[in-house]
Amino acid sequence: MKKTILFIAIALFGATNLFAIDSLYFRLTIKEDGGEKFDKLVFGVHKLATFGFDEALGERQYPEMPPPDGLHAFFTVEDTISGDNFWSYYDIKPLKQWTGFVRYYEFRIFNVSSAFNLIFEGLKNSEFVDSAYVMDLFGGKFYKKSLKNKDTVRVDNFAMDKFIVAAYFNEKISDVEGSAVVSSVAKVYPNPTADGIRVNANFDSGAYFIYNSAGILTARGTFSSSVFDLNARNFSPGVYFLRIEGKNGKTETTSFVKIKQ
Repeated sequence: MKKTILFIAIALFGATNLFAIDSLYFRLTIKEDGGEKFDKLVFGVHKLATFGFDEALGERQYPEMPPPDGLHAFFTVEDTISGDNFWSYYDIKPLKQWTGFVRYYEFRIFNVSSAFNLIFEGLKNSEFVDSAYVMDLFGGKFYKKSLKNKDTVRVDNFAMDKFIVAAYFNEKISDVEGSAVVSSVAKVYPNPTADGIRVNANFDSGAYFIYNSAGILTARGTFSSSVFDLNARNFSPGVYFLRIEGKNGKTETTSFVKIKQ
């Protein structure tokens, strides 16, 4: 019997008043048609969170690897202080008030043997949560989604087990339903890379921004040709996101993986 996995993001708590909000958490539930489900994953933002490993906010290193039999999942939490990565059921990022911002959450699903759906249970009438996109880390495919309303991503290739969720908070201009967040996907190669990447963009000129998986700006610059090279030799191993802004106001986003030399 063909199985389908449901991935549900449900808001646990928060506030719709931007200036009073202290935190906003989402619980992720992965559910198979046969009844098996996994509901331990939580991601979100908190005013006391750091880009380090915040045990006080529920981030815990899960020591058992490989994971137990059956459906399972973890966030990959990067401690930017120590430079280490951990498996954790919680991934809580810093809250930034007053202006729009984006936070990235990387997760991996284990013991998947069928196609599955990623279902986002939106927050209706929330002025704080705006939109998101989901990307598989190996295929580089983006799925544009709204965080305000219930939305679904269908993944037919169950070999895709590593994903990134980019959540936009109070983002009034760059809305995932418009063209500003992800108008198209730039091509980069080689990927993974130990040295650098060549970018093939759809713009002849503009600016680029590179973020690590914690959402911290790592590098930025300008380009004057649709094909240009970027040096990643001094980057720490991990996943990075490349955002390209053309002078026409359009934006492209993609990712690449930096490996050890």
